[in-house]
Amino acid sequence: MREFQGRVVSPGKLTAKALVSRGGLNTLASFQKALQFGDKKATCGDQNNPDLYGKEMAGKALCLPRTIGSTTGGLVLYCACSMGRQPACMLFSEPIDSLAAAGADLLRRREEHKILIVFSDGLPNDMVSGRAREGVPDKYIGDAAIQDTCLQVRTLRRAGVHVIGIFLGGDGELENERMIYGSSFLRIRRAEDFGGSAGKRLSETLLLLS
Repeated sequence: MREFQGRVVSPGKLTAKALVSRGGLNTLASFQKALQFGDKKATCGDQNNPDLYGKEMAGKALCLPRTIGSTTGGLVLYCACSMGRQPACMLFSEPIDSLAAAGADLLRRREEHKILIVFSDGLPNDMVSGRAREGVPDKYIGDAAIQDTCLQVRTLRRAGVHVIGIFLGGDGELENERMIYGSSFLRIRRAEDFGGSAGKRLSETLLLLS
């Protein structure tokens, strides 16, 4: 029997079939079919991951070194859970990364109303995968990254999460921010403006929920 030893991030006890990924798990590429096209078995759609591609992830004990890819990784995990398409658990052979930790923390929240505040410069940018594939860019940038972030924000909102964008970028990225967050974003030009402006927007959102 293989045994994982480490710090518990989200406690629990269960029995499930193990599914092992020797490379990093690209959360968006892996769960996109489940979130966008209604695949209840969460069949892995990441062709760059030969260990998991085409295998059902929902209800499995997912063993992996780390997550990689989209900066919306934590939100992807949250959405998968809210739709009932998540793994039974996730066991990391390396220290847990911020993307997965964010998702694990969101999954534990049981409040009726959830508000997510995202700081953004309007330029999503991250590595897509640790493996190169012909015809596919190795950088998560430009229009593809913006469209991906738009998808994740819409998915969260359908799941009942109120998403507010705090825009810190320049004029050139303002249209990107509108595409991603619609009217639910706030622009601040100086850090010292955050408290007053963001506090006002948060208060307005809370009044709508009351």
